[in-house]
Amino acid sequence: MAQIIHTPTYSHIAILIFTALTLLIAPSLSTTLQNGFILELIHRFPIHSPSYSPNVTFVEKIERLVEISDNRVEWIESSLRADGMESGSLMGIRPTVTHDRGVYMAKVGIGKPPANVHLLLDSGSSLVWTQCAPCVHCFPQDPPVYNPAFSDTYRPLPCTHPFCAGLPCINNMCRFVLRYEDNTYTKGIMAAEQFTFASNVGATESVGAVFGCSSESSPNMFPSTRAVSGILGVGAGPASFLSQLGSLARGRFSYCLVPMDLPSAGAVSYLRFGADTERIKNGRTTPMLRSFDRTHYFVELQDISVDGRRLHLPPGTFARRPDGTGGCLLDSGTSATYLTDIAYTAVCNTVDAFFAGRNFTRVRGTRLGLDLCYRMRRGFALYPSVEFQLKGLNLRPRSANVFLINKKSSFFCLYMKKKKRMTVLGSALQQNYRVVYDTRRNKITFAEENCAKDQKGTT
Repeated sequence: MAQIIHTPTYSHIAILIFTALTLLIAPSLSTTLQNGFILELIHRFPIHSPSYSPNVTFVEKIERLVEISDNRVEWIESSLRADGMESGSLMGIRPTVTHDRGVYMAKVGIGKPPANVHLLLDSGSSLVWTQCAPCVHCFPQDPPVYNPAFSDTYRPLPCTHPFCAGLPCINNMCRFVLRYEDNTYTKGIMAAEQFTFASNVGATESVGAVFGCSSESSPNMFPSTRAVSGILGVGAGPASFLSQLGSLARGRFSYCLVPMDLPSAGAVSYLRFGADTERIKNGRTTPMLRSFDRTHYFVELQDISVDGRRLHLPPGTFARRPDGTGGCLLDSGTSATYLTDIAYTAVCNTVDAFFAGRNFTRVRGTRLGLDLCYRMRRGFALYPSVEFQLKGLNLRPRSANVFLINKKSSFFCLYMKKKKRMTVLGSALQQNYRVVYDTRRNKITFAEENCAKDQKGTT
């Protein structure tokens, strides 16, 4: 189980108190920062990643991504069920399956002078936390480990702070506890601190933010990497990094994810906040539908087409249910795409008929946990399109976003999995799109783009 802050009715008060704390710990905001800022997104596996291992094969990478995706979708589904049951409470208990559930990480500096750490990006989380030294029990982490004793700008939150509502208070400091279903945990102090990152013109800038300073954690908190120190939550809840930025971000962030095969060539993805997220070309917009806790980002998926043929799925296939399950959400921390069982069966049957009609050989037992795989055929490139009919736009990703295609492998697979009740459009599907989230206008914009050409300071 995980204990999460859930205080929507206090959000305006929280912003006012947060602003007062920020004035104490952060320098004056420059014009460049007011116009927006960016963070480099680092995929787990490319050569410039701190988690890079030269001995990991393509198949092993996909196995790990599928495992991460499976765990994350289980977490999303369980948290949404809890939201549906406790939508009227100010604070709820959220069951969480796993914590090592992200694909991209961001490098940020915490404190003054800054300790540069890597946080997993989580668009479905409303909390920022990092491991702090000294700690009673620590998980393995590559240095540096942030130590608040060495920072001039660290300020523990008083128990009267709205972000501390419902949390235990000891010595006038509020404490957070995150407990997971695998019996791992992390806990510590809620505090305010200076966060440092690059601005939209390449300069170094700082802002103040509230975060969880974890002094005690299970040693297997992040079993697959030593590079990560915590979570950067950019959900829409009041304690998320996005919400705390207030007028700096204007409720907006965007990313443009490079294809999985390009980071090895040095291409970089960027996470952008603020004004420069608006400067996009040929964008199409769909309404943003909120979850009960205003954390996850849902969209209205109406139907799916395969190879130009609409599937005419039954009405309500992607509808939200009163218990919090169902619906279709965008998620950057899930690599694969998950479809509700009715939609998944229809898509697989149509895709299989496409390849069977062209005499492709099915491949089974690939260890990837994917149902539809086929023997690679030299020179073949006419994969069937898979198009998602969202309200207001049709999302038609390139074949490399839909199928796992690797020229060194002897097979390729449909990069989708079945989920009984919910649909998640994962990060692989979103590659080579600039995706803009506007939480104030409740809309999400997609613009097709060559993300490998995305540069610091430009959009």
